[in-house]
Amino acid sequence: MKTPSKSLLLTAGLLVLAEVLLQLLAFNGLAAVFEFPDVLRLPAAEVIPRFLAQESTIVTCYYLFLWSSLLYIPLSYWLAHALDQDQGRPSLASQLLIGTGIGTAILQVIGFVRWVFWMPYLAHQWQDNPATRPMTESLYELMNRYAGQSIGEHLGFILMAVWTVVLGYILSHQTTKWGRALGFVGITLGLMIMVSTAENFGGPKAPIYGLINLIANIGWSVWAVALGIYLMVHARRPASQIANSIANPTAIHPGSRPAPSPAV
Repeated sequence: MKTPSKSLLLTAGLLVLAEVLLQLLAFNGLAAVFEFPDVLRLPAAEVIPRFLAQESTIVTCYYLFLWSSLLYIPLSYWLAHALDQDQGRPSLASQLLIGTGIGTAILQVIGFVRWVFWMPYLAHQWQDNPATRPMTESLYELMNRYAGQSIGEHLGFILMAVWTVVLGYILSHQTTKWGRALGFVGITLGLMIMVSTAENFGGPKAPIYGLINLIANIGWSVWAVALGIYLMVHARRPASQIANSIANPTAIHPGSRPAPSPAV
């Protein structure tokens, strides 16, 4: 087994913490001035005036969200290499982590970027041309449901959920109790996030799925902070201890067969 370098573990830990920090800054900023996320379900005639009243802050917060999404790309790469060290070639799990991380970044960026460039233009058109407000509001609803609800929130959260499950699987094969515990918690949170995406279909059970989403996302942030600390603590340990604690004995490679499970 190849031993991950201390700089690799440290970088992975810092990227995880940076991801959480960007998300928290963006979310709390929008919640304070824009009634986020409830505002996303309000009609355009209510959303656009609120956007205009706090435009600079809202655009800044969504720009932070955008970069938190893009961060999934380097984050996935460093996590895969820091946690899934094997005999010179990446396992299927690490390839899935990188692939779903890239997909998550793309889908979520499509949802967030509209608030940075599309929404300011649309809002000022609504403000300056009262006669065309019905058409402007229809354009907002179209973009909100397509780029926001369908691509960013639904598909983006599904891929984020899969990414979290894959990362949890990799962590569950660490030799430390802390690592394995983080793995099982990650798998649970990922499944909860996946279930919560049913909120986008609406219906009488939508509030229940919304509550699951809230719990899962709060739990995800706490879990990610714990993961970042876990990686940074290991980066400070001697190389021999890192080699004994970072392991993936059941890594699956393309074209190879997993070891048979023992009979029960």
